[in-house]
Amino acid sequence: MTSVIVRPRRISPDGVILPPPTAPSRRILKHPRLMHYNRLIVFVLAMNAAFFVVALTRGGWWHRNRIALGAIGITAQSNFALAIIVRQQYVINFVCKLATSAPTSWPLRIRWSLAKVYHFGGLHVGAAISGTLWYIAFVGSLIYMYARGGGNVWPANVAVSGTLVTLFVVMVVMAVPPLRARAHDRFEITHRFCGWAALLLVWVNTVLFAASQRGDRSMAAALLHAPTIWIIAVTTVLATFIGVKLFRWEKEEKIRGSAKLWLLADSHIADDDTLDMGPDEVDQFLGVAGLSQVLGPNWLEVLDADQVRLPNWLAHNGVEAKKRARTFARNQRYAARQHERKSVSLKTQERLTGNGATSSPIPSHPIPSLPSEGGAGGNARAEHSPTPSGKARKGTRVPEPFEVTAEMHAWAAEKCPHVSVSQATDEFVDYWRGVAGRPGTKLDWLGTWRNRMRELEGRATRVPAGTKPVVSKGGWV
Repeated sequence: MTSVIVRPRRISPDGVILPPPTAPSRRILKHPRLMHYNRLIVFVLAMNAAFFVVALTRGGWWHRNRIALGAIGITAQSNFALAIIVRQQYVINFVCKLATSAPTSWPLRIRWSLAKVYHFGGLHVGAAISGTLWYIAFVGSLIYMYARGGGNVWPANVAVSGTLVTLFVVMVVMAVPPLRARAHDRFEITHRFCGWAALLLVWVNTVLFAASQRGDRSMAAALLHAPTIWIIAVTTVLATFIGVKLFRWEKEEKIRGSAKLWLLADSHIADDDTLDMGPDEVDQFLGVAGLSQVLGPNWLEVLDADQVRLPNWLAHNGVEAKKRARTFARNQRYAARQHERKSVSLKTQERLTGNGATSSPIPSHPIPSLPSEGGAGGNARAEHSPTPSGKARKGTRVPEPFEVTAEMHAWAAEKCPHVSVSQATDEFVDYWRGVAGRPGTKLDWLGTWRNRMRELEGRATRVPAGTKPVVSKGGWV
């Protein structure tokens, strides 16, 4: 008979049943000192330590009369290249994309581990520390070979390498968490300026070292065959890319922050150029810490802890500036309308006088003399034909002013004797002036007017005998 061991349930003081305790090994791994970030640092340092032991024992990198300076330099620069690559924006996005693409069908423990992807910055720290240690070994070996007079070492190599080691050590020390927490601004300054200075000096040192070790080869051949040149080239491209992205982001953030700040001021101040906000409140409003300090005197001036000033506010957004802007915009719109009306009038006159190329003076009214009547619509249809160039002409608005000539009166008296020409024409013009957009344009306003007169004549003649003709006001053609 199989016995079953029943473990007593763990109950909290509040009466809640607790889950079974975690295994001791897992509890140890969950300690903050052993988080994934620190594990990656230890992993990179351990790999470099193992590589150092192999190079020391089996690689033969250090002998009494010969030291493999080139191999040591390649190892140091490879570590620095790794430290920069894992901080490259697209590499970070790619790694995070891979980690978050795991299907939900995978075991929870695997997905839980992948969710720790944000700890992969430990590779950066481990590689930077390893690179610094390898560079210290490189400088020590360089000084040793120079003191013994072997290895064809130049004094410039020793001086530049010593300066580089100093910069690397400063950067590593300032990145130690306690120091970084107490003096974060100093950490940023040393990381930025020492980093760029180190990149420049590494180029100088690499070229000097390749020149000192080239032997009978040309300088170009020595540089092309030096692995360190290609490593530093890749490192430079990645570091420069990050710097350019940060510079562009800072510039764009300044513009966006200034626009948001001016929009805020537009709703809070009128004939003043100060905001009752301190620099900290401005940073909180813009969502970027320290942005109020880098906007510059042309955008923002910090007066005290509770007030800031917008230097160019009154010149661009004050009440008088807005009044000038509105007046200018109103004048521009009026000038545009006048120009459009003049252009339409001239085009209408040219179209009604023929092909628009006549050199005769423009008549005082836009409606030409009544042409000979060749049918119900006269020559109105000829006005709809294409121009000699083959392009269809565009319609125009009703002419301003719309004058009824003597010929038009004579035509109306003959063809439409039951229509009051003056009243019908006024209603005709008022209607078409009120029609907006494309429906209010015609190619031949004379023909349109005649058609309207004919329609009213037809309606007037259809009324019962003895009734006075009435001019209709609706149904324009």
